[in-house]
Amino acid sequence: MNANDRTEPVGQRAPGSPNITFTSSLSLDLGGLTLELHHTPGHTADSIVAWIPERGVLLGGDAIETPLPVVNHAPLLLGWLDALAVWQANDSLKYAIPSHGNASGRESLDQTVAYLRALAGDRQFTLPGKLEDFYRETHQKNLIEVQSGLALHE
Repeated sequence: MNANDRTEPVGQRAPGSPNITFTSSLSLDLGGLTLELHHTPGHTADSIVAWIPERGVLLGGDAIETPLPVVNHAPLLLGWLDALAVWQANDSLKYAIPSHGNASGRESLDQTVAYLRALAGDRQFTLPGKLEDFYRETHQKNLIEVQSGLALHE
């Protein structure tokens, strides 16, 4: 565990609340494998991803989704992109497994970043032709959220 981590005995916390917390990352030895938990904004400010360095596997949680993620809070968008850019630059990363969508190599990470950059106004993004109604509606909601969120912070 890291210096910023904290643990509390079960009797000193509310039922259902975590007894281990961390601010940016937490490394767990699983006996031959390491599981690193990293704060990575996504749907919410407290989203995390899990990294298994020995396998080059990133479990993306709600920070990585295909065909596109849900953006619930526009002010998180730039921090979300920054965090994902760090993972894109990690040459050890072989597989990015999204919480929703298909897992295949690094493609889900790259697709999520491309979509978020388009929402932020940095790039063009073409929605897949065959897209379920849920994702078409999600895209429209994302556009509204980002446009209203960016307008509030200009």
